[in-house]
Amino acid sequence: MTDISDCHFRNTMVAMVACREVLEDLLDFVTDTPLSNEELAAAKDLTILCHDIAVTLQNSLGESEESMVEFVHRTLDAAHVVALAKVSQPK
Repeated sequence: MTDISDCHFRNTMVAMVACREVLEDLLDFVTDTPLSNEELAAAKDLTILCHDIAVTLQNSLGESEESMVEFVHRTLDAAHVVALAKVSQPK
């Protein structure tokens, strides 16, 4: 059985892609279904959260010429290796 932590980012990624498509349709004026007030507020909050995540990553990147995508892949891969090592250590 898969632990919920194994699906957290994957499931969120799928949902985020769907959210992006809704926002693109809204911004391109190609939707006939307006968002509810609650959904509009959540879309705004989610957009700010995504920006905050990007800023956090950019701040970690610093003055390097490395691209954000390269940085994210390298850093998350390294953190994953460390987490795997911690899990495999005898207690």
